[in-house]
Amino acid sequence: MLNAFLAAVNEGLQTALAKGDSDASIDALLESIARGAGALCAAIVERADDGAPVVTHSWRGSCGCLPPAGARLVPDADLRAADLAKLDAGETVCGSFSIPVTAPRSVCCGADDVAVPLRRAGKTIGFIVLDGVSASTARNLTGGLDVAASAVSLLVQRRDELRSSGAESRVDNVTGLQTMDVLSRAVDAVIGMTAHGTAEPFDLVYFDIVAFKFYNITYGFDAGDRLLRQMSQAIGSAVGIDRVARYGADNFYALVEGSRSEEAVKTVHAQLAEDATYGALVRAGIYRITGDEASAGQVVDRAKMAGDAAAGDFVRYWRRFEKGMEESLALRSYVVRRVDEAVAQGWIEAYFQPIVGTFSGKVESVEALARWKDPERGMLRPDQFIDTLERGKLVYKVDLEILRQACARIAARRAQGVAFEPVSVNFSRYDLQVDGIHETIDGILASYGVPHEYIHIEITETALVANEALIREHVTRFHERGYEVWLDDFGSGYSSLNTLQNFDFDCAKIDMAFLRGGSSKLPQMLCDVVTVSKHMGLKTLVEGVETEEQLDLLKRIGCMFVQGYYFSKPLPAQEAARTFVTRGLRLASAQERALFNDVGMTDVVQGIHPFFESEPALEAILPLAIFVRENGILRTVYANRALRDYGKASGYGSVGESDATLNYGDGVAQTIRDALRQSTVLGSVVEARTPHSPLFGAVRSQLISVRGDARAYLVAFDPIERHSAS
Repeated sequence: MLNAFLAAVNEGLQTALAKGDSDASIDALLESIARGAGALCAAIVERADDGAPVVTHSWRGSCGCLPPAGARLVPDADLRAADLAKLDAGETVCGSFSIPVTAPRSVCCGADDVAVPLRRAGKTIGFIVLDGVSASTARNLTGGLDVAASAVSLLVQRRDELRSSGAESRVDNVTGLQTMDVLSRAVDAVIGMTAHGTAEPFDLVYFDIVAFKFYNITYGFDAGDRLLRQMSQAIGSAVGIDRVARYGADNFYALVEGSRSEEAVKTVHAQLAEDATYGALVRAGIYRITGDEASAGQVVDRAKMAGDAAAGDFVRYWRRFEKGMEESLALRSYVVRRVDEAVAQGWIEAYFQPIVGTFSGKVESVEALARWKDPERGMLRPDQFIDTLERGKLVYKVDLEILRQACARIAARRAQGVAFEPVSVNFSRYDLQVDGIHETIDGILASYGVPHEYIHIEITETALVANEALIREHVTRFHERGYEVWLDDFGSGYSSLNTLQNFDFDCAKIDMAFLRGGSSKLPQMLCDVVTVSKHMGLKTLVEGVETEEQLDLLKRIGCMFVQGYYFSKPLPAQEAARTFVTRGLRLASAQERALFNDVGMTDVVQGIHPFFESEPALEAILPLAIFVRENGILRTVYANRALRDYGKASGYGSVGESDATLNYGDGVAQTIRDALRQSTVLGSVVEARTPHSPLFGAVRSQLISVRGDARAYLVAFDPIERHSAS
């Protein structure tokens, strides 16, 4: 219990120190201490200049029976002189501490209270009251309560020093508005009045200027300050200037009657958006004060949660707070606090999903994806922790752990003499900001003896807008070390084919969004992306493939790789290996991967061009195939629609059914074999006439790959009508 309490105190202190307002810092720490001790509510009492005990901070918790901030307490009447004497002597008072309450104890708290002295320079300057904490609990927390009191004393001293030096002003020096310290006191008062039914409904409204950082960069900080002043005037005119505060950067809060808050938001948004000089977009969050809040800080946090929920939505630019938002915030906090433990305890696990070659029909690599199996919260989806860790620049801890597990899988399979495939691992742009990240990645591979060519580095396309020059530098460094670098989520909103020219990626993973909707333009759009990518030297992969129809489309347009639930969902390593077997997914050998890499880079959509001048009409009528010879046996790995139609006319139900004839038949089959035997120079075209064929006048073959004893050929069939006409 003591360790958990100390962890709560430490977390609270870190949160407190991150806040810009000293009173808000103390509120945050008090809440963490109270929750860690299991208190029902809590307060900080300090000595006023005249010596009277005054409640300076109050956390309402689950009952809120303690006096609110600002309440003066009278010795002997409100507080026992004997208890005060013990506190002045530096003793903690447990179990029977007396303090006035604003609700019957029988209703909410019970009799137990703990008071812990706040000391500075050997003197007691006040104390913390933890209501509902028993004497036995206090004994279990011996030492921890002293640490908590020391942390509070530190923040109180910092607050007093700032105020005495004038460093903490009650007025914001940019806008002239009151600070959040002042507004928070008003919020506390509204909480108290609302709890007792003596106030009309009030909302706290959070305002934020969209992309204010870029406004500063574009127009300069002086212009940014002028925009802040314009914003303050707009909010002040809508709700009253004495109810508005600026909380650092471009964050503003306003205390507004509940009946006026939505209209105020719309007014401010319209005024800023339409201003010819200070045109800017505003988002907002609204929180209705209920009287059940623990503190003003909780009200502030909930208003901001609502505003953050509106981020990126320019139609609904404001939100009201909903319960789920707080749970989301709690989960984000949990993820950040527990990520190190999750890695150390094995809660982070790599799941593997096959990447299948459309030409080979085999698994040519796998993608390693992070999953978090939490003992308290169960399985966390990637969207529940990846984005949070990216924002906190902590996602490298998970990504490096997934890399380690991927390398461990490769090393284990190598040691067993079992076939293995390259693994692609995702890296965030924030990972690339970590000092020595390249050396760390190299070190992990070295520790498992994994060659660099067996790890593909995936970088999401959102990284391209962060710092193009930096990303190019990292891609170059990865290539120098022997890694392939893949662009993930291509087409999800930022990148374009023109953008890809600026980066030396090896493969573009096309976002699954291209496969949704069933638009009639879909085949042509995908075809264009795949074709242009090939001419830029990029492999192509479409992720999110779920149906045979989608797979067939991607085969026909020559996409090199496919990935999705059609083959397998992401699975733990051992389960993935079993699933590959049960679903007939064989692993491609290193030679096959090299061969089909060459095949995959062949432009099958416009593949007639090595043989004929470009005539668009031919693309619909000229049969085209890719044949592979392995161990002396030919098989068809690609046939375009025209060739399939010819095959059906000849009585073949599928492309594969004709392979026996291809290897042992006469007529056209013999002509094909003759042409392939003559194709011995990469890139050269060989023509063989088929005088006895009722369909074809000639067969033209081009050798496109030689890997060991395997060969791949691009073959075009010239229809007899066209050949005769020529």
